[in-house]
Order: sequence, then C-alpha cells, then structure tokens
Amino acid sequence: MPGPVDVSQGLLLHAPNLGWRNTPLQQMLLEQHPDWERVFVDNDANLAVFAEYMFGVHRHSADLLYLYLGAGIGGGLILEHHLYRGQRGFAGGDRTHHHQPERQKVQLWQSWMRRNLCSWRAVKAAVSAELKREVCVTDVLEALQGGDARVRRIVAAAGRALGIFLSNLGNIFDPKLMIVGGPIADFGASILEPALKEMHRRLFGDEFREVRLEACAFGVDACAVGAAGFALHELLHRQSEDLPTLE
Repeated sequence: MPGPVDVSQGLLLHAPNLGWRNTPLQQMLLEQHPDWERVFVDNDANLAVFAEYMFGVHRHSADLLYLYLGAGIGGGLILEHHLYRGQRGFAGGDRTHHHQPERQKVQLWQSWMRRNLCSWRAVKAAVSAELKREVCVTDVLEALQGGDARVRRIVAAAGRALGIFLSNLGNIFDPKLMIVGGPIADFGASILEPALKEMHRRLFGDEFREVRLEACAFGVDACAVGAAGFALHELLHRQSEDLPTLE
C-alpha cells in the first residue's frame, strides 16, 4: 500500500494519495473473503525492497536501500538482513509537509525541493513544460533515445538531485547497495550516471566505501514479486535463520 502500515494489525495508517487513514485492510479483506486463511498488508516500498532482497541479482545483501521515485519519494530499508519499518511503520517514507515556509525554514524547504526534483512527478512537469505538451514515461524515454538535448538536460538535473539525496542517505545508513525503482528507473544510465557521480562526490569517506547504485530488477512488478516473497517468508521463515525478521 502507498503509505505506512501497522503490519501487526494489517492497518493502513495513512495513504494521502488515496485519502485513506486508519483503514483496517486486513479485516476488510478477510470479511469479504472468508475462505482466505490469512492476509498480509504492507507498504509498497517495503515489498519492493523485499523483492530485491529475496530474488534480485544481489539477493540476501546484508544492507540494502530502495527508493521508489514516483509521485513522491518512498523508501524501503534492509539493515543487517532485517526489514526496518521503524516504530509504527513510517520508516522510509517521505512525508515532508508541502507548504511555503517561513524565512527561517527556507533551507529546510530547499532540501525538500531538491529531493522532489528527482521524483517522476517533477521530471514529468519539467519535460511537459519544456515540450509544451503532456508527456508520459514512454515519451521521455523516446526523447532520451532520440538525443533530445532539452530532455537529457532535465533528466541529468534530476539525476544530480537524486545523487545529493542518496549521499545524505548513504552518510546515515552506509549501505553497500542502493536500488532505484519507479518510473524514473526506466531512464537507466541517463539518470543513474549523474546520480552516481554526484553521490560519490558528496559521500563522506567515499574512498573507503563500496556503494553500488542500480535500477530495480523487477520494474513495475517489484511490489507484486515482493508480496509473493513476503507471503512465502511469513509461512516458512521459522524454518530458516537466514531470512530477515519481519516482526
């Protein structure tokens, strides 16, 4: 689900894009499908990072950070083989308030803007304005492949903004692998190369780190793959100590 979830109760705490708050999804689904034995509910980015952990090229990486760049920015964290949710399931989410700041908050506002410059919503708005028409992911991809300098410039700028954001996360969590998902990931090297360059330029002690940055291996299916892996894990995890603790 696109918001923080209390997995112990199957409760969607807040999904701003849907207008849902404290929604008992687990209970609702079980009532509608009495023949179902169990229902698991979790955040979409958590499921996506779990897909990478369980089935990705670098599966079972001890530390893995996943960013979903869509309408906003969401994230999932694997820390020392554990899926980290935080106290109430809010870990990884970008829930900064979107309002015009007071003067003393300008620096904080600029930090939020920098992060959101690398979201698909921001790239779409910038490219649509530049081309003077509404665009989709396919339009941007075709423009990149066709060598459109205007679109390349916008995507590269988004990549640099992403690199700044990733460097801050890297300095805090020190992961070995960072994965980028969502529509933005479809732009491949056009956005990842400037992001990687900017990230390494800003990481503290970069010469001592081995940080990889890659696009999500599962594309739009990441959440579905993660959900399947999550259900399998919940049924079998007590038989193996090699899988992360999800409780």
